[in-house]
Amino acid sequence: MLYETISNGLRVFTYLDTYLAGLEYLAIYYISVLLFGFILLRETALAQSVGMFGIVFVRPIFAAAAMVVFVFTMFPIIIGGKEEAAWGFIWSFANSNPYEFARLTGIVILASIGVAFVPIVGRMVSFTSFVVGGVTLVFAMKTVDSISFGSSFGGIVYIPDFWFSVGIVVFSAVISWLALMLLAIIFSPLMMVSESLGVIVVAPIASVFGFVPLFIYGAWLSEQIIR
Repeated sequence: MLYETISNGLRVFTYLDTYLAGLEYLAIYYISVLLFGFILLRETALAQSVGMFGIVFVRPIFAAAAMVVFVFTMFPIIIGGKEEAAWGFIWSFANSNPYEFARLTGIVILASIGVAFVPIVGRMVSFTSFVVGGVTLVFAMKTVDSISFGSSFGGIVYIPDFWFSVGIVVFSAVISWLALMLLAIIFSPLMMVSESLGVIVVAPIASVFGFVPLFIYGAWLSEQIIR
């Protein structure tokens, strides 16, 4: 069952929208990084204070918002088995329900903080993506369920058993590492010609491989819907 779930989860990588959504995720996330990074370049005491405050307290907000946008955008592909992402859905939802969007972003921030305190595995990117991405995906499902007519996701078990979860985290860590090594080999000639161009090309591709646990978890949830 785990093998079938993994196979279904990796299917998400076959769609162009996955990489475009990864680029959108990076754009939202790095707005704060670049902004406060530039502020930190100024050597005044005020600039240093503002820059550090932004990196420590504002950057997590943008990171959480980027996660929410990515998951809601990719929701039809991750859960629904569709071939196209819902590009306008999250922005329409945020515009009509700003409080709910802010609340969900806050929940993702709290989940990220909680994961950081988990011994050993809390430092694993695959574990963080599994927990934080999973929490976001569950809330996305509940949001879609609340605005649709009738119940679309009733009776679903959201928490997999312990060993199944371990399998997802371990496999995701391995596949993400292999993917990054492969990307480094494939794009090394481009990086040697132009490092900045190489980063622009590789960054959105590399970023989506951090979501391997999320895609596999989504496949597991999707299997319950099909059944």
